[in-house]
Amino acid sequence: RSDDPMSTAAARPTDAEPEDRLSIPDRVEEITPQWLTEALAVRYPGTEVLRVDTGTTVHGSGTKVRLLLEYNAAGHHQRLPATMWIKAGYEPHSDMIRNSYVAEKHFYRAVGRTGAVNAPYLYFGGTDPATGHTLLLLEDLLARNATFGHATAPLDLETAQRALAMMAR
Repeated sequence: RSDDPMSTAAARPTDAEPEDRLSIPDRVEEITPQWLTEALAVRYPGTEVLRVDTGTTVHGSGTKVRLLLEYNAAGHHQRLPATMWIKAGYEPHSDMIRNSYVAEKHFYRAVGRTGAVNAPYLYFGGTDPATGHTLLLLEDLLARNATFGHATAPLDLETAQRALAMMAR
């Protein structure tokens, strides 16, 4: 239905950037060097992904897959990292929360790039114009030696204060 807020049409952005003109793979297995080359070339012209291997996969509200990448000289010249994470809606329930992926893409584009918050760098974030599926290529925070919290583990006061200050920004 066209009036359904969760429909594909509703998930499509109205402020399309070049990244939003690219077809998004339907499955993790379709994330090939060729597709990654096309995706990264939007912001990093001349870059070619020569090889991609998948590492850790995390299933949750979305599917996150660590990628191990090899580039041509242009990719190295542009200082692209050897690892990135794909985040996309490859879970059985993903269509029900499709708009959340679009909103996350807009967050990384609008806020994440400002440096106002400590967020992973977005190398690519696009929404397929035909399907409404969104995919993000994000910085690998493991390469920064980041630590990750857990919902059942309490934070110390200083960490909680820093997190709240960042959210307020």
